[in-house]
Amino acid sequence: MSMMMLKRISTELRDKIAVTLSMLCILQCLFLPLLVAMVPLLNIWWLSDHYLHPKLLFIVIPLTLLTLVPGYFRHRNYRPLMIAAPALLLLIIGAFIPESVVEKLLTIVGALSLAAAHIKNMSLNRKLKC
Repeated sequence: MSMMMLKRISTELRDKIAVTLSMLCILQCLFLPLLVAMVPLLNIWWLSDHYLHPKLLFIVIPLTLLTLVPGYFRHRNYRPLMIAAPALLLLIIGAFIPESVVEKLLTIVGALSLAAAHIKNMSLNRKLKC
């Protein structure tokens, strides 16, 4: 998804995409080890955390910035940005440390927090439309 494509879609849709990506990240973190253990014949190396997480950051960070920053200028509430900043930091740290329980926890907490930031942003934007 290019930056131009992201700018063309509505802020609410960008928030929804971001929440969906956060939830998919959590599912991947929690269930991929089980899938790998149960189905060793599948060639799914590209879903591993150390391969996928750094690449997802190239979607997550621009999507978050292109959604929450304009949202702030619209509703003037800094809470979504204050929730998203540490969430992104957790995701970045989680993407570059060795795979472990700590990496999983950082990623899950970061993804949930980022989803919460986008949900708050959607809520604030909807209040303005009323």
